Amino acid sequence: MLLLINGIPYFAEKMETDFNELDPKNRYIYCNTYGSIWGKVKFFVLLPFARGVISANGVSDRSRAYDWLLLWKKKLVLYWQGTDVQIAVNLARLGTINRRYIDHAGNIGVAPWFVEELKEAKVEVKYVPYGYVKHIGNESTYSEFAVLTYIATGAEDFYGWQYVRALALARPDLKITVVGSNGEGLDVPANVSMLGWVDEQKMLDLFRSHAVFVRLTEHDGKAFTVAQALAAGCEVIWTYTYKHCHTIKRVDQELIDCIAALEIEVKERGMRPNAKLIEHSLTAYDREKVVGNLLTNIHEIVNG
Repeated sequence: MLLLINGIPYFAEKMETDFNELDPKNRYIYCNTYGSIWGKVKFFVLLPFARGVISANGVSDRSRAYDWLLLWKKKLVLYWQGTDVQIAVNLARLGTINRRYIDHAGNIGVAPWFVEELKEAKVEVKYVPYGYVKHIGNESTYSEFAVLTYIATGAEDFYGWQYVRALALARPDLKITVVGSNGEGLDVPANVSMLGWVDEQKMLDLFRSHAVFVRLTEHDGKAFTVAQALAAGCEVIWTYTYKHCHTIKRVDQELIDCIAALEIEVKERGMRPNAKLIEHSLTAYDREKVVGNLLTNIHEIVNG
């Protein structure tokens, strides 16, 4: 069986690799219909021979590629990731949502809260996670109590930079490390290190050397970084309710208070990572289990 994959490149490329490695009986081919002329040509050439298409994002507006999919009567899996949920809800409020692909597709979502959020757009979605971790465990002892966060360049407010900065100003003794943004154009306190982009190994080292990972996004999918942090025994502060995470609102004092409480907790256990989080991750974020479950749900849709 041939299935095409398109959508958000980061997720689509990852799916192509994972699916072909763990399901060699079938063939999965990524076609970058968003940013590549060759990707579009490949999609239209292969579409007649494919069982269907897996979209690494939900689609609630117009897509010429999916118009052809409907014409060829191919199966479609819409895998909702994050911003696409906001777009669908906003279009539904305006009364301009395009339901042709949604109603034709099997709809699954990467985060459990999408089930409720998409009800406003009248999209029935099943929660199917896709967040595994390659490296689980952490034998380190923290040299100091430090906080790590990810903030994308150009989207600092969306990722909660204003609250991280408030924490830094309230706690000048606290080391805070930011990856993603290099701090250009920002008023960065002295106790904040802005590292910019880092590679996978550096990110793993940072998770293992920081006791707390903070993610204060306006809206989110089930972020890979959260799974990576938990797998390294990091305490995770998040704006979403999720198992083993500390949930707060995007409020300065809530973050400051949560950090203070976690500092006491980490020091009481001897500046060691949280072993319970690592133990949980061994089963919750196992690659074969996570990808296998996702493939099972995809096959149910395309073979239904």
